Amino acid sequence: MKDMRSSSVLSAVSFRPRYQLEEKPHPTVRVDCGWSIWTQWSTCSRTCDVGVRRRYRSGTNPPPAFGGRPCEGQRVGIDSCSIEPCFGMKGPWNAWSKCSVSCGGGYRTRTRGPIRIHGTAQQFSACNLQPCDEGRVCPPGQAWKQCVRGAVSCTDLAMDLSRNCTPGCQCPPATVQQDGVCVRESDCRCDMDGRQYKPGDIVPTDCNNCTCEAGRLVNCSQDRCNVDGQWSMWTPWGQCSVSCGAGLQSRYRFCSSPQLSGSGLPCLGPHREDQFCINSPCDRDGGWGHWSNWMDCTKSCGGGIQSRRRECDSPSPEGEGNYCEGLGTDVRACNTDHCPVAPCSQVPGTVFSSCGPSCPRSCEDLAHCEWRCEPGCYCTEGKVLSANGTVCEDREDCPCLDLGTGQWVEPGETTTAHDGCNNCTCEGGRLNCTSYTCPVPGEWCEWSEWTPCSRTCGAESVSRYRSCGCPEPKGGGAACTGEQETHNRVGVQIQRQPCPVITFCPVHGSWSPWSDWSDCDACAGSSARTRDCNSPPARFGGLPCLGESRQKRGCHDNITICSDCGGGQKEWPCGKPCPRSCSDLHGDTVCLDSPECSRTCGCPVDMVLQDGVCVARDECRCKYHNSSATGLDSSNASWVWPGGSDWQFANPGDSIITDCKNCSCEAGVLRCQSLPGCNVDGGWSQWGAWTECSLPCGGGVKFRGRQCDNPSPQSGGRGCPGAAEQQKDCNIHLCTDSVGPWLPWSDWSACSVSCGGGQQTRSRLCSSPPCSGLRRQSKTCNTQVCLEVGCPPGRLYRECERGEGCPFSCAQISGREGCYSDGCEEGCHCPLLTYQHHGVCLQECPCLVDREFLASLQSVSITPVSSLLLYNISEGMELQPGDRLDHDCSTCGCEHGRWNCSLEHCPVDGGLSPWGPWSPCSLSCGGLGLKTRSRGCTQPCTSPRRESVSGSTPGNHLLPGPRLPSNYWSYRRTSFTR
Repeated sequence: MKDMRSSSVLSAVSFRPRYQLEEKPHPTVRVDCGWSIWTQWSTCSRTCDVGVRRRYRSGTNPPPAFGGRPCEGQRVGIDSCSIEPCFGMKGPWNAWSKCSVSCGGGYRTRTRGPIRIHGTAQQFSACNLQPCDEGRVCPPGQAWKQCVRGAVSCTDLAMDLSRNCTPGCQCPPATVQQDGVCVRESDCRCDMDGRQYKPGDIVPTDCNNCTCEAGRLVNCSQDRCNVDGQWSMWTPWGQCSVSCGAGLQSRYRFCSSPQLSGSGLPCLGPHREDQFCINSPCDRDGGWGHWSNWMDCTKSCGGGIQSRRRECDSPSPEGEGNYCEGLGTDVRACNTDHCPVAPCSQVPGTVFSSCGPSCPRSCEDLAHCEWRCEPGCYCTEGKVLSANGTVCEDREDCPCLDLGTGQWVEPGETTTAHDGCNNCTCEGGRLNCTSYTCPVPGEWCEWSEWTPCSRTCGAESVSRYRSCGCPEPKGGGAACTGEQETHNRVGVQIQRQPCPVITFCPVHGSWSPWSDWSDCDACAGSSARTRDCNSPPARFGGLPCLGESRQKRGCHDNITICSDCGGGQKEWPCGKPCPRSCSDLHGDTVCLDSPECSRTCGCPVDMVLQDGVCVARDECRCKYHNSSATGLDSSNASWVWPGGSDWQFANPGDSIITDCKNCSCEAGVLRCQSLPGCNVDGGWSQWGAWTECSLPCGGGVKFRGRQCDNPSPQSGGRGCPGAAEQQKDCNIHLCTDSVGPWLPWSDWSACSVSCGGGQQTRSRLCSSPPCSGLRRQSKTCNTQVCLEVGCPPGRLYRECERGEGCPFSCAQISGREGCYSDGCEEGCHCPLLTYQHHGVCLQECPCLVDREFLASLQSVSITPVSSLLLYNISEGMELQPGDRLDHDCSTCGCEHGRWNCSLEHCPVDGGLSPWGPWSPCSLSCGGLGLKTRSRGCTQPCTSPRRESVSGSTPGNHLLPGPRLPSNYWSYRRTSFTR
């Protein structure tokens, strides 16, 4: 046949013994698989740039049973996360440059580039410190010194480095090395971003200008740069969202090249792109579908057959999955009652048999035969009974029984196979079928879930996809309908829609630099300075600037003579404390007490200055922003527009009414209440009075607080920015009659949070150092759950373990604080074996580079610890567990909050001082006398040397001193390894 690849016989001829039981349908209902709910997303694999997070589900809701279908879909969900740029993350260091000199002490540099931010990190290292010509010969213009101190090169000046008594070559005083020659310090140039600037040149740095002076950048302007954000390059495509089959992969770009700064514009456009990805096909075993209904019985008596079919499509096998086990056709006997036996003479060629011959005995048996003992008339000579049992026929003349439909097909006729695309021909009582691959039209799979929104603001789209694979088009079948992309010969569709977030991300306000202090109003005893919230201003719902826009402080010029304190003021010998005027009560101003004692004018204690006149605080006007008011309820309102600004003033007793707040002016302060149902941000009350000093002498502290209730945040409004408590030192004079080295503990501070788990601290002072023990203690507080939001991120609501309570923070692990425990209560705590540190829970604590640590390192080092600045290590920073710091011959490693150090002095070979003068001869005449001279091992000392000389005349050297080794000193550079 044309294009015939193979043929098969569509029949199910089996010879089953009579005693085999007939298959019965299972009475239990089939249960298909169902997915459980997704787990929470795992922790992101990275804290910046693009990482991966995963979530899981299982096919147990319910599991498949009694032949039910398995779950379809992915067990593991994959998504991108932490899509913020890694600012300051750096790649490996490049190779060191060539040393600036071949001997006598030079420097070399190396650089590495930060990821996606401008600028170059640079390190400097001393090199070739050995003397030239293996002696004390220095390059021209330089002189050998056993103890070099201060800056050696222009680079040292730029980096604020200095030598600490190390031997080597040095230029004359007031000169340093540059390019191998000695130049005056004032002639040192400045190196900036690969360019060289001469002294006096203007050096641009971002949007500011500096002046090059003696190798340093000085007199830099302080303008805040306004830089529009620009997109970085796209990241590589990320991991596919599925482990096999069709999925999505994403790539990102960051608004970091450069980053938005000042009042610059944000980047426009999407930060994420998705594309379709196809991994290797998923391996899936096939599963049988439902059985069809039984066909009609082929006979009314004497034993006919019924058939039914099932398909391997629940699911269809995929990839390397196995095909369904078992048969796709099932046949059973039916109408087995004996038929009346007519005389065999009525059917020519038959003879009677009480049981009958073996299969096949009729044309029907050629399709399927189950032998049983059945009395009747049977054909002889190899013939079989016809389909109606009336004649004996040769097998070639038998029609064919189609078990799939129960229909008869005449010899030589062709019928369509059950798959709809192949043909079956009746030959010798059996259907012989072609086996072409049937054309299968493609069908769309179900849409995937929408990718999650990864941002809370800004333009972002989410995607979902589906593939033309349920099933894929095969054998020339039609593709799925609709527009589609093709990936690896698979049609896909991707839908995108914007996330339901605001278009622009909030821009939080930032202050401009403070203005200069105004000239001192000597008679009023005050000076002021201001700043504006415009660098950038708060936009798109961003937070306003934190703090005040105006500061006032007491002052005195010691020149002006105020003969008369007008307006009802009087003279204050040390200046009046805050508040001095009504403006000191306004929310945008903070009043600072003068640290010095100076005579000024000021209102009496219970009065403040307004319009040059002393008034009671109850008479002070209130200041507010006029954009917030929609109406004013006042019988006598006086409006002042200072400088045409947006500020407005109201008299005492005035009511300022807005859509969501009702405020009244009371003693210079607006008292506000929120209206029900409004979304209102919180506002601070006035600061309370300072508490009494915690100690009568020796240095105590006092506190003052304020409440976020003017108004209170409501209906999701933001809380008040800034601190609710302030403290300042007091009674710092020495105690003269204290008992014991430690002064009493201060009171416990207020808890750092109102719920969710915070800290309280207290401290004490050492009156007569040294004191043993710690000066600071901390304890947990307010561990109860926060209403509506639960425990803070990273903390768990749990019961306390036995003995739990101390230590609970990294400050306690490191030994910088003591731990105080008055019992651990059920509530929000860090997980077991983790510790609080800057608001997060850590399994291992970092180590603090503090003053004591640097002092202990310097005590055994020749190189100053200030050189650690070259490696971005300075006082106050933290190193992570496992980090190691090497300096000279000492090594320190960070082990769970504590330094493990091996502090060692570097070995230094001894250096001999010059010979001293000869002593007088021991005899003036009359024999052989002796005179001596000496020198010491003092640079540094290892052992003394002494040489004796005998003879009657000076200069007769008998024991020359040993030759000084050329490598008797060495310089060891500092390094930091991680």
